[in-house]
Amino acid sequence: MLNSPHRAATVAWISTTALLAGALLAATAPSAVAAPVAAFPTLAPAQVYVVPGGVTSIRVSLTGAAGIDTFCSGLAGRGGSVTATIPVTPGETLEYNVGNYFTASASGNSSDIRRSPYALADRLVVAGGGGSNADFAGTDINGSCTGIRTGPGLGGDGGAPAGLSGTGQDPALCTFQAGRPGGGGQLDGPGTAGDTCGAGGAGGPGVFGHGGVGGDSGTAVAPCSHGGAGGDGWYGGGGGGGTRSAVIGSPGGCTNASGNPIAKTIGGGGGGGSSFADPSATGVVFTVGVNATSAGVVAIDSTSITVPSPPASASAVGAATTATVSWTAPTSDGGSPLTGYSVTTTPGGAVVAVGPAVLSTPITGLSAGVTYSFDVRAVNATGSSTATTASALGTSLTLKASTKAVTYGSAATVSGVLKTVAGSPLSARSVRILGRPAGVAAYTTVGTVTTNASGAYALSVKPSKGTSYVAVFLGGAGVMGRSTTAVVVSVAPRVTFALNDATATRTQTVVFAGVVSPNSKLQTVFLQRFVAGKWSSVKSMKLTTASSFRFAWRPTSGADYYFRVLVPARTGYLAAATVKKLLTVA
Repeated sequence: MLNSPHRAATVAWISTTALLAGALLAATAPSAVAAPVAAFPTLAPAQVYVVPGGVTSIRVSLTGAAGIDTFCSGLAGRGGSVTATIPVTPGETLEYNVGNYFTASASGNSSDIRRSPYALADRLVVAGGGGSNADFAGTDINGSCTGIRTGPGLGGDGGAPAGLSGTGQDPALCTFQAGRPGGGGQLDGPGTAGDTCGAGGAGGPGVFGHGGVGGDSGTAVAPCSHGGAGGDGWYGGGGGGGTRSAVIGSPGGCTNASGNPIAKTIGGGGGGGSSFADPSATGVVFTVGVNATSAGVVAIDSTSITVPSPPASASAVGAATTATVSWTAPTSDGGSPLTGYSVTTTPGGAVVAVGPAVLSTPITGLSAGVTYSFDVRAVNATGSSTATTASALGTSLTLKASTKAVTYGSAATVSGVLKTVAGSPLSARSVRILGRPAGVAAYTTVGTVTTNASGAYALSVKPSKGTSYVAVFLGGAGVMGRSTTAVVVSVAPRVTFALNDATATRTQTVVFAGVVSPNSKLQTVFLQRFVAGKWSSVKSMKLTTASSFRFAWRPTSGADYYFRVLVPARTGYLAAATVKKLLTVA
């Protein structure tokens, strides 16, 4: 539980202490109303607790007692524990019972808190007790305690909505005389009784509220092993079956795995009792088998339970249409365990709820160019804290190209500015430039640049064919991401073109030759002449594998002629025409 102011001064701790070696604790009568600190070291089965004025819920912590160790220590089942917040009425009188194992059945009693009229069915919270172990559990072949918590006859632990079963002797080692263990109490029914394979008595089944008795040995021939009693609980655990035992070597005696006679068989351990919390309780935590002592515990915290303090801090890391919101836990849970956190997004009002152990969550479905705030609240059984707010500023991002088209091999510059939607430049931020050449499905990163003090950035690009470019700002701490629409830089082929002679006679053949880059082998290109105010094709050919061309032309009359070579457009490339060449024919 998180820190709550002045908690120590408002907790009533109620426990029992085992009475050993005749040392008795003086009983102290309970107060009519709850004192700030109250201790009741008494074994009386019921005490009262009066809810202080103005208190509408209390936080309780209960632990059941362990079962009794009948021979060797540490082998009985351990009591379980429950913590919960329960609603109460100011001035209401509750009854509590603190578990201990001093009962007729020698089982580990449960601890509980009840509401009027204080019957078993009126219990609000129950911490199950542990089952007792059978006689001689934990001993070796000579009857000496091993100090090891293994083997048959161990008591089952109490706790959770189901107690644990005891343990029984392996029937393979003693076919006819093993005592079977009692079953653990359940949320909806008692633990089953352990029977016996031999002449010993069967254990009693658990019942509502109480554990079953252990089975007797069924014989006066020593050594004998009674079964362990079941632990008390919401439902009690079943008692273990008892066993009879024969003197070493006598008829009917048991043997070990090597066939040698052994002195005894061991009864079944009692099952643990189940724990319970009323459906109106919140923040319920069950723990199995935590108390190995004979003293149960009831603790009642009447501190005024409030909503938690707000999360200590919160931050947001934005992306284009998502954000990750993180926070730290509050300094106080308000006296009741946290049940979770809520994150409310503005604008939009969407709420995301997460569990108490979660300190970060993604927020999806956001819009680009919008500033968001995220209100993080801690939640307990009483309600929600005030908000700790994280924000992510919306951003704007521009992109332009220095030219719409370049000749193959030439460069262009793409540039832009990154700002918040309020107009403040965002400096020292990384902007990624992505490119997608014509005919390619996906964008890939061309380069990454950093914005300057004005939020500006620029990157020189040299496309090999017509390419679409976009700029992407991924976002970061306190800022949302943003991307641009595409700008296109087209590419025209680079064409070299030369005449073998700029002057010629009417009987002379003129050669026009050149190369197209990038390699465009087998593409058809045209030799054109300017006639009557327009360009007309006079010859065509397919480029060689080296992407070159060679046209031969013989004039028929003397004049000035203008020629050019045209490369038609194709996927990824604009049409390209050479500069015109003057041919003078005499």
